[in-house]
Parts: sequence; structure tokens; C-alpha cells
Amino acid sequence: MKHVLSVDTKHPVVFWRLILIAFISAPSIRQFYLYATDPLIKRLGMQCWVYLAVCALEAAICVKFGISMFPRIAITPIVVWILFLVVGTFFSVWFSVWWAKKSSATTEIEIDGENCDIYLDSSHENLGAIHDDVRRRRRDLGFSESDLN
Repeated sequence: MKHVLSVDTKHPVVFWRLILIAFISAPSIRQFYLYATDPLIKRLGMQCWVYLAVCALEAAICVKFGISMFPRIAITPIVVWILFLVVGTFFSVWFSVWWAKKSSATTEIEIDGENCDIYLDSSHENLGAIHDDVRRRRRDLGFSESDLN
């Protein structure tokens, strides 16, 4: 964006924009991780939506004001790369889910009348959330400590 808007790299706006993006992206990454790994979380977090909105707005600004900078750009390689990245991302996520289901670290439980495969090393534990709550939830679900070793 600084290239499209011709902002000097030493300008304070560039520095503070990076700091703002860092503060927004850190909790949004955690929220997305929890959403992707914990079957009890049904919605994406608000901070993640804000980060996506900021990225979309910056992309729109770059397209609107930078289109004249690249008048004869070849669109085909860009579209091919975007398609490659999208397909690669979906394949990677599918493969990760398939691998987790195939491994012995998952089990099937019923949550709210719906069967869910869960990973026994839950995201709550991996992120250092309250350990007693994780143990209580495992006890409520019928897992013993010997099942986890």
C-alpha cells in the first residue's frame, strides 16, 4: 500500500500501520485457530472479522489507486496463481482433517445431539487455557487420564 500511495518508508504512518496490524492479527490468529480446531466453537471471533475487513479494505485501496501503475499486466498468470493457492489451501486443510481422523488421537463424541470427531489434545490445552476446566470437561465426557497417555 505504501508503494501505491507513494508514502516514504520512514514516515510514521508506515510504522504505526504495522504496529496496528500486529495488534489486530495476533488475537485474530488465535480466534481462527480455536474456530478451526474446537468443535464447540461455532462462530468466528469478532477480531478475526475485523482483520479480514482491514485486509479487504487495503486490497480495495491498492486496486483502486494502483490500477494505473500496472496498465499492461498479464491477468492470466495472476489468476492461475490465485487458483493454485486456493486449491492448495483447501487440499491442505482437507488433508489435515483426514489425517487427524485417521490418527489415533481423535475420538467421536456426541455434542448437542450431533456426532463430532474431537482431537484429544484440545486447543484449550494447547493455548494454555484453564487446565482444570479441560480436566473437568474430559471427566464429563467420560475420558480418563489413562485414555490420554
